[in-house]
Amino acid sequence: MNGLLEKAASLFDRRFILNAYLPVLVASLAATLIVGHTTGALPQWIAAWTGLDGFTRVLAIAAVLTVTWFLAGVLSSQYRNITQLYEGYPLLRVRRLAPVAASLVEYHLKRRNELLRSPIGSDAAYYGYPRGNREEFLPTALGNALRGAEYYSKHRYGAPATFLWPRLYYLAPERYRVDLAQFRTDYEWLLGVSLLLASLSSGLGVVQLAVGASPLLFAGTFGGGLLLSLCAYRAAVSSAIEYGAQLRAGVDLYRTAVLVHLRWPAPTTEEQERDSWGEVRRVHIGGEHRWSGYAPLAPHTGGAPDA
Repeated sequence: MNGLLEKAASLFDRRFILNAYLPVLVASLAATLIVGHTTGALPQWIAAWTGLDGFTRVLAIAAVLTVTWFLAGVLSSQYRNITQLYEGYPLLRVRRLAPVAASLVEYHLKRRNELLRSPIGSDAAYYGYPRGNREEFLPTALGNALRGAEYYSKHRYGAPATFLWPRLYYLAPERYRVDLAQFRTDYEWLLGVSLLLASLSSGLGVVQLAVGASPLLFAGTFGGGLLLSLCAYRAAVSSAIEYGAQLRAGVDLYRTAVLVHLRWPAPTTEEQERDSWGEVRRVHIGGEHRWSGYAPLAPHTGGAPDA
């Protein structure tokens, strides 16, 4: 019974409601209204609805909520793939799109370099792009903002991010983890809205062309939807930059706790820290034998105290 209650509670998770269910519900209702208006069937639908008895209306509403809940679950399960889509990974994986990806990467690389040369652009370059060379860049602004945050620990301290973050997360204070999840929810929600708007406007545009709708209505639906989708994406980039700033803060504040809990001595210089992370990488990632002795156990074995 406790397991069932926990599962039910997870379905009403705030992140799921905001990121998936509400956008899907609103998009479904909007699509229904626009299709009904475009095809001229909306008055018949309204008349059919008013002719239903109360019990049948409740069943119809329950059916709509159930279907949209299922669709929201599908959307929620794909947020990782949606994020990678907007980061530009499909452009890198499809051979025929390689020239497009290369052009976009070159654009963002030049843009980063221009910002670095500008007296007021250093912050934008720092938070919006990786510090490394062309191989670290992605074809989109979102991809580069997230990539810059992910690679920060490697460039700044020599710590491998894929090794550091799963361990740092459990050592950071709960307040930090909650705030980080909120920042991630913000940009994922905007990406979901952007994808729904683009899909909705494209699908409705095809319907309007098929029924011979007026050009003005088509332009408003298709063009307006794509414009709103682009605005949501740009807002998602700004939110991702804020999320990246939180990732960097976590690395700056809590990275040495990972070393201490792995029984490495706490470094006292930048050179010692880079040497420690180099050994960590060789032992835990490369599978080499650990030759250095174990430092004393960390005083807070249960994790870092809450701030």
